[in-house]
Amino acid sequence: DDKLNQFRFDPDYVIDMILYREILGTVTNTLYFKPFLHYDFVESLGMTLDLVPSWALEPVATPGNARFWGIELDFGLHYRNVEEGFYAGIQYGVFFSGAALNRPANLWRDYEPAYVADPETSFSGDAKAAQSLQGYFLVQF
Repeated sequence: DDKLNQFRFDPDYVIDMILYREILGTVTNTLYFKPFLHYDFVESLGMTLDLVPSWALEPVATPGNARFWGIELDFGLHYRNVEEGFYAGIQYGVFFSGAALNRPANLWRDYEPAYVADPETSFSGDAKAAQSLQGYFLVQF
């Protein structure tokens, strides 16, 4: 195969907390915007607020065959003491899934495993919201 048909960013390229970091694993097949607000209450204490809406460039490459990946809202509080080399923070993110992450029944009908005990069980369905709460402590020496 001499065709380059999928490009993935380095997984260390982090733009959000949930969609690209946890669900997709990296930035690929996407168009996103990341407006943000950063405010320092005092020199060492501040907050950030990020809004990340995302769309698929090729809908056929998504499980739901749709364009909208979803929208993510991330909020963080951070403390930093540059002189002592200490940094700490807490972050909360919520991702509201779009139709691109849904699993339609007609896509999975022929691929459901035979070991499913209940024939009414299905692997199809609409994607739900995801949340993440993370904390960090860094010491520079």
